[in-house]
Amino acid sequence: MPSEAKYTWDQELNEINIQFPVTGDADSSAIKIRIVGKKICVKSQGEIVIDGELLHEVDVSSLWWVINGDVVDVNVTKKRNEWWDSLLVGSESVDVQKLAENKHADMSMLDAEAREVVEKMMHNTSGKDSE
Repeated sequence: MPSEAKYTWDQELNEINIQFPVTGDADSSAIKIRIVGKKICVKSQGEIVIDGELLHEVDVSSLWWVINGDVVDVNVTKKRNEWWDSLLVGSESVDVQKLAENKHADMSMLDAEAREVVEKMMHNTSGKDSE
């Protein structure tokens, strides 16, 4: 799970999950989450947690969040079922190939183009293993 200064994020093939801490007295009025196009801004108790451009587009209408004790969990569905190598343009990258292997994604969730790329990656990896 990649970690930026004020938040952590994780993903499934079809969704993004972001977590950030809040103080015990935080309530829903202290949390502001705005996504317009690929631009995301998250504020907690007046402080900016995230302000940047998402790597890819998300379905803004699917955005939901909840305060779980001292952590806010944010979830949003990706517009395309694909692995992201970072949450924001220019932020910390992850190894998408390892992520895909670890998550054991259901290939039927992928669109044709993404499925072809993953199958090619898997084939290339298995070819290297047999050398």
